[in-house]
Amino acid sequence: MQEQKIESEFGTLWTACSEPQASSKPNPAILFLHGSATSSRIFEPLLNSPELKSNYKLVVFDFPGHGRSSDAPDPNKSYYQYAYAEAALEVLRYYNITQVIILGWSLGGHVALEFVSVLANAKQPTDIRIAGIMITGTPPVPKQAIAGFRKDADVSALFNPEASKEDLIKVASVLTKSAPPPGWLVEDVLRTNRLTGRTMGAKFMEGYCSDQIKIVHDFKGWIAVVNGGSEPILDLDYCDSVCKGAPRLWRGECIRLKDEGHAPFFDNPQGFLTVFLDFVDSCKL
Repeated sequence: MQEQKIESEFGTLWTACSEPQASSKPNPAILFLHGSATSSRIFEPLLNSPELKSNYKLVVFDFPGHGRSSDAPDPNKSYYQYAYAEAALEVLRYYNITQVIILGWSLGGHVALEFVSVLANAKQPTDIRIAGIMITGTPPVPKQAIAGFRKDADVSALFNPEASKEDLIKVASVLTKSAPPPGWLVEDVLRTNRLTGRTMGAKFMEGYCSDQIKIVHDFKGWIAVVNGGSEPILDLDYCDSVCKGAPRLWRGECIRLKDEGHAPFFDNPQGFLTVFLDFVDSCKL
């Protein structure tokens, strides 16, 4: 993938893009949105898959305050879901992308849903169209209400600027099934700006977000909700209940991948890819 750095109001955004190696078809690009306190490195098993590399333009970027992107010059204007979606819009414009399928994981799933609102509210006209959205490890939430997480899931360190290194490493151990967690994942968690979690929580409760459940039900393209059956953070029954009846819910239900955890695309990339490629085929315009 060709790496680039984009200067934006959110700071310097690290991004990378690869062109399809074999296909000459005008397929939609695929944008990957990572989770809280991680980076685009989590998607490497998918980015290296021949099926995706051969046929699709692949785009990743690290959110402000995460990974290889810089810290934001103004945290209050940058470290929350809607702002991350605005940064995604800048990335897609940079690469002149007009048709996109989005895979959002964890926080990235919330950002993918917020991107629908960002497009609708864009100050400058845009011809970008979302062909489909798949969220994984993400509970769609109502406006100004945090819901959909297991009561025994302890990721509070991500929202505490004073959290110890040991507590942050414990969070890293929950994100994938790898034991111990990969060294680069621990590095990503420790690198993340300590203000990101607290700022995001505060902005969410102040109303700087959308009704994501409504977006799931109103979205005109296909939307897929795919979670690990052994998800350690999400309340899977909650996801099922809030998505039930959405007219464009792919396969008509939330999908549970047996025995998979919070990041099924990382822990079992080939198994996840089978589902993802089927979804992508459904989304082609």
